[in-house]
Amino acid sequence: MPWIVPVVVLLLALTGGGVAAWSLFGGGEPEEPEPATTDASDTDDADDDPDPAPAEPDDGAVGDDEPEQEGEDDDDDEGEAEDLDVPPDFEAVADDAAGSIVSVAALSCGSGHTLGTAVVTDDGVLTETRITERAMVLVLELGDDTVAQTRARHVDDASGVAVLDRPGSAEDALSLADDPDPDDPHLALLRLGDGRVAPDPLEADGGDLNTLPLSTEARDRGAPIVDRDGQLRGIATSTGDPTAVADTGMIDQALTASDDGVEPIEFETCDDPERPERDLDVVVDEALAHDETEAVAAMYRDYFGGINRRELDLAYARYSSSWRDANTFDGFAQGVQTTHYPTDPQLVALTDRSPDLVARIEFVSLQHPGEEHAPEPGETCSVWEIEHLLVAEDGSWRIDGIPDDADNGAVHTPCPG
Repeated sequence: MPWIVPVVVLLLALTGGGVAAWSLFGGGEPEEPEPATTDASDTDDADDDPDPAPAEPDDGAVGDDEPEQEGEDDDDDEGEAEDLDVPPDFEAVADDAAGSIVSVAALSCGSGHTLGTAVVTDDGVLTETRITERAMVLVLELGDDTVAQTRARHVDDASGVAVLDRPGSAEDALSLADDPDPDDPHLALLRLGDGRVAPDPLEADGGDLNTLPLSTEARDRGAPIVDRDGQLRGIATSTGDPTAVADTGMIDQALTASDDGVEPIEFETCDDPERPERDLDVVVDEALAHDETEAVAAMYRDYFGGINRRELDLAYARYSSSWRDANTFDGFAQGVQTTHYPTDPQLVALTDRSPDLVARIEFVSLQHPGEEHAPEPGETCSVWEIEHLLVAEDGSWRIDGIPDDADNGAVHTPCPG
């Protein structure tokens, strides 16, 4: 029966073609083969691709992706919410912001010297108002012992925010958060560290700015509060109990008002200032190698620290007996009556001049602009480079003035603005 084989082959081909065609439209296995209705082209396609891969569902069948798109958005939202529950690495945020957080020193008559923290923004330098009260001179320490003189542009007593001019040498700046996320519970205050360079984060409880356990120390006055992106969310405007902070709305209002500016306060006389809050160290240049380095540095710590603490008798005693015979204590005290050193002096050179020594030291001073106090009338902030002749007395080194043969024994320039 030669006709049986062609019939069987035709039936198998038709049945396989029917299953493949059914699968293309998403169906399962057919319960019964459909009658052979395919034409020659269907059979040819089936023969060319006997095991076709299942086709992707027709996107158009679900309404142009709208339900699927909504589902994808929901998944993304859940991911963001989970991220907000994870505390950020505020140590890394602090490292990035370090160049924008600076120390501010204010010299005023009647209220002594005040120290605090300031934050550099694109539109100005922010600190708290108490730093600027009756301030005669304001100086920012920008890191690496770089200082710059500034002035108050606006003082907003209602919010406690003071806006200072931003010096041209201040390169780094924080951005004010323009659209803060209210659901992010993680905020931190960036304190200046002991070295007054590296910030030390202090995290708020649940994002509530008023839960920050601020101290009464100078480093918390004017310190910035940032979010996980390092954007500014506020500054500390008072310390202790209760704590107060100024949020972005208050800061923005103060920055807007600062465009009008204020006139600096001038003083005719200065009474004896109060004891300042920060003592000094003397930084020794790394390249300086001399057997008497530590002894000389200790003497200068007493000298500069005594002036800063208003222990003028201690500072005066660091001069030699011959210098004190030629210069009275009252004259010395009058000259340094308003002097304050906002940064650590640096001992940069020490050479032998047997049996004496010659020291070169660099420092910054703040002082009243009057001629009895300032190196030049009107100069409230000075950068100094001085050579001192040091003589040995009673087992210690003492300052004996400037060497007679020094070409430039005492050089001073106004602080950059």
